[in-house]
Amino acid sequence: MRDLHSHTTASDGLLSPSELVGRAAEVGLRTLAVTDHDTVAGTAEAIAAGRELGVEVICGIEISAVTTCGRNIHVLGYFPDPDRSDLAGFQRERQQERHDRAIEILDKLAAVGVVIPPETIFDGLDERCSVGRPHIARALLAGGHVASFRDAFDRYLGPSGPAYVDSPRMTAPEAADLVQARGGVTSVAHPRVDDLDAAIAELHRQGVAAVEVFHPNHTNTDIRRYLGVVDELGMLVTGGSDYHGTDKGEGSDLGSVTLPEEHFARFADALAKA
Repeated sequence: MRDLHSHTTASDGLLSPSELVGRAAEVGLRTLAVTDHDTVAGTAEAIAAGRELGVEVICGIEISAVTTCGRNIHVLGYFPDPDRSDLAGFQRERQQERHDRAIEILDKLAAVGVVIPPETIFDGLDERCSVGRPHIARALLAGGHVASFRDAFDRYLGPSGPAYVDSPRMTAPEAADLVQARGGVTSVAHPRVDDLDAAIAELHRQGVAAVEVFHPNHTNTDIRRYLGVVDELGMLVTGGSDYHGTDKGEGSDLGSVTLPEEHFARFADALAKA
């Protein structure tokens, strides 16, 4: 089984990179891509753990971006050689921007009477961490301010919520260039979630090579539609569980959605040629 979308404590996952790979071995994954938000800081640890446990770990990233029409998009990037995925400058900039965004969200929460001390968010975080809204959602849940992780987004942190602050983003072509300059392959993450159907052809022209067809939030109808789109455009197919951790009901389990072998073979060939 191949799962090409997962997260660690280097961004908003609940497991450290080595713990994540241990979980991958437990559920029988042969290949796991670590795709933390705006960072590859956890991949070296994951790759080392994978060698010990017999799990092939692909160095990846999930970049927050916007289309040329201004629609939010997540671009998945995969690197055949982790030594070439030097994103130190990009990571430092994004880490600071995400820190500042978290402070702004906490200020907005306080303005509506929900006080979350900053140390609740930042103390104990992995020093590599690219902080995001899930960290604040967990604090809201732990503090009894919301009934569930999902409730935190519906009530406060989602686009219509009083504490919403958009994440720092580059354009999708810039994200594609960032990955391709390092020999990588890019994919449109969960297009159904971000309502990106109309943008896929343009993204392909801009250098995005694949579509994440298989995702927990994609129905069988969605999957059939996207398979038709990628076949028409000559794109690659990716897929995975988008695993963050399930301890607090945050999403699907690792390996619950995987990429079928026929599609993985084409993806792996393209990655090797990149």
